[in-house]
Amino acid sequence: MNVNFNLEFDDLLAFQEDVINNSRTHDIKAKYFKWITTIIILLGMLLLVKTSLLSAIFILIIAMIYFFLFPYLYKSMTFRKLKNKLQNNDYSHILGPCQMTFSENGIDRETKHSTSHFNWNQFEKVSEDNKHYFLYVTDLEGLIIPKQPDHMNEKEITEYNNMIKNFIRNLK
Repeated sequence: MNVNFNLEFDDLLAFQEDVINNSRTHDIKAKYFKWITTIIILLGMLLLVKTSLLSAIFILIIAMIYFFLFPYLYKSMTFRKLKNKLQNNDYSHILGPCQMTFSENGIDRETKHSTSHFNWNQFEKVSEDNKHYFLYVTDLEGLIIPKQPDHMNEKEITEYNNMIKNFIRNLK
């Protein structure tokens, strides 16, 4: 089956958000920074504030709140940083019209600048959001596949999504 769509900057942002939420790399970084920054905050506050039992308990409570809120802070800060980085780079070689051909052998992707083939067994992980399927080739790299390609009616979109889900089911 052939599908055509226009890959846009918002699609790249959606993929980056999915990477932050689901990659092992970001999970490890978040856990590492959560512990390190919590310890730094705890020790820093204990050293800077005149300590009494009440202030030590208060500092401990603040550190615990930070510890539990950090995963949300990490995701938000990391996404903002990646978004700014993406906005400052030229992705014209990726963005624009794209055609994908799905077959039993894999996926052929054709853009205005390149053609590539991905075997189904190359995909390590699959994820999705409301508008996309994300097929990961590595922990941080993958294909963005829209759930609603251009120039398809409702019946064709349903058949297409069923086909994609069938291929994905066979990956697991």
